[in-house]
Amino acid sequence: KGNSRRGGLPEPEEAVPAGGEADNPEDVLPASNPLAIGSEPFAAQETPDTAVFDETIISEYGVFIDVETGTVLAQKEARTRMNPASMTKILTVLVAAEHLTEADLDETVTITIDITDYCYTNECSITGYEVDETVPVRDLFYGTILPSGADSALALAEYVAGSHEAFVDLMNERAAELGCTDSHFMNTNGLHDDNHYTTAYDLALISSAFFRNDMLCKIGNTASYEFTATPTQPDDFILRNKHKHGEQYYWILYY
Repeated sequence: KGNSRRGGLPEPEEAVPAGGEADNPEDVLPASNPLAIGSEPFAAQETPDTAVFDETIISEYGVFIDVETGTVLAQKEARTRMNPASMTKILTVLVAAEHLTEADLDETVTITIDITDYCYTNECSITGYEVDETVPVRDLFYGTILPSGADSALALAEYVAGSHEAFVDLMNERAAELGCTDSHFMNTNGLHDDNHYTTAYDLALISSAFFRNDMLCKIGNTASYEFTATPTQPDDFILRNKHKHGEQYYWILYY
């Protein structure tokens, strides 16, 4: 909690520059986006060979899926409700990506005091924006995923839907379209709420959509990102990804 870009992270050997490879339209939002509304949702089935995680897996919930065969290889309470916490942001950026065009990525969003106050009051993990700072939409995607920034998630939601509440409605609609039958979201960042829940299996369905989106897959596999200097924030800065992902062919979701 309280992560901030002002923390003076050392520069890694390689960082994706803002607008770098993503300037290639083929790497951003392809015209034939397989995640467009109406796409065939992913599903996986348990078999008699599906194993149960043993005591070496300390997580309370989890699912291990072979996405090529649609088979659940192993699981532990995979369909039991849980609080997704910051894994909520997988759905947040998915919904945002599906409602934006490539041109939108270069638009800017102004960080409001409502956003910073929400993050401070709820002790959220943040990217570290200041009030009235203008941030490119592209950077908000990276800011949501790499440092798990609630300020980036909120700004992205307001840009896409006009309000946090309206965006959360879109999240719940998309989750239902993806086949999530035991999920309900109350916010974009995973703040605890008794009515904010999902399952490891439903998160796998959401993750399958995430990793079939070229731009999001690239962001999820970005180790570090160099954010853009703007008139309201003249200093370049680099953030590192605090999450680790496995091979694209498998998802291991645990909590």
